Amino acid sequence: MAGIPQKKTWRFRCEICGQPVGFWDESDHRRTAHPELMGVYRQIGQRYLVRYFPLAMLALVFAVVSVIIHDWWWRLGLLLGLYSMFAILIVFGVFAWKKEKPVQLDIEVACPVCDRKVTKKVLRPHLSEVHAEIYRLMKRTFWLLGPTLYGFLIYLLVLIGLIILDVFGKSFLAYALLLLFGPLFAWVTILAVVGVYMERRYLRPARVAWQVLRPPSP
Repeated sequence: MAGIPQKKTWRFRCEICGQPVGFWDESDHRRTAHPELMGVYRQIGQRYLVRYFPLAMLALVFAVVSVIIHDWWWRLGLLLGLYSMFAILIVFGVFAWKKEKPVQLDIEVACPVCDRKVTKKVLRPHLSEVHAEIYRLMKRTFWLLGPTLYGFLIYLLVLIGLIILDVFGKSFLAYALLLLFGPLFAWVTILAVVGVYMERRYLRPARVAWQVLRPPSP
């Protein structure tokens, strides 16, 4: 209606707090709204460069040297080097999450349904109490996609090992890339489809209904 100011809506949200922001303003928002978390990210990056990156590169060099020497043990050396590199990166990921988690839990985020500001520590109880249906859908989606991701990673590591050890012979190499990247492409496609479906079928209507029932304060 004429004369009534329209509320500006943003299509993008900060990946940390869920605050609606412009696409080009997200980096500035992260620096100004989450300085503590950005500081933790810098510490994690420094630790990675000083400790984990050299170890990962050392494992990779060992794998490459094993191939160059090409002695009877080169397949085992290549596999050991690659698996060691993956293990180092996994350990780094665990370290980074433990360092980041306490800061993340104290960050105020916008509820994906009603945009109410709550800390991440109480976001799950808020969703389960106030938006029970959406919370149940989110849990089901997580238990569908989370285990499949871990299962794919295990499948990928096992398949790489079988290829390197030449368990299935040379003819298997013709299908190796398809077997490696086919499931990854399928998982990413499923993730995108589920995300778009959840947003359009449930989250967006729930947000609209919440705003109609409980309009924001002027």
